[in-house]
Amino acid sequence: SWATKNDISVGLRLAAALAPFWRLQARLTEGRNWLEQFLTQDQVGDNSYLILKAKALQAACILAWCQGDSFAGFAMGEESVAIFRELNGKPHLANALYALAVASFSFPDSADTLPLLEECIDLFKEYNYPTGLAKALCIYGWKLYTRGEKKLGFSLINEGYHLTQQYGMLHLLAHVENELG
Repeated sequence: SWATKNDISVGLRLAAALAPFWRLQARLTEGRNWLEQFLTQDQVGDNSYLILKAKALQAACILAWCQGDSFAGFAMGEESVAIFRELNGKPHLANALYALAVASFSFPDSADTLPLLEECIDLFKEYNYPTGLAKALCIYGWKLYTRGEKKLGFSLINEGYHLTQQYGMLHLLAHVENELG
């Protein structure tokens, strides 16, 4: 609570960093409340502040999606992507695109999901980020699989699965195995 009165940047940084904890501990409301508290205290800042804000929006996007509030998650994800595009922050843009794609997953007719995933996959490859690449390949493959492109979808899920094995990402391995059935 000190950061809410003294340094919003510190609050944004802490809240965004704690988002995975809140998600894994099923403390979604707590996490989202903190993120939104700092995000509503918007301030004019330089690029480093905007990057913090975009990361916090990305974290809030995922927490909102986990709570079933896909519309709010999608809106926050779009804002995060817009900020990273404006700043030409490509390494961060990949994660923001992934979060937005996950939020849009709740909208079955969303035509935007596949291009978002394609772009984030390209960026994850460009910046050699295997964890992000594995997750993105799996949900891209799943999206294609559920749309009837079973062979290509399964191939992409399988590629993501092999990345999780290769890099010892045990936390993702169970998720991918669940998707493979």
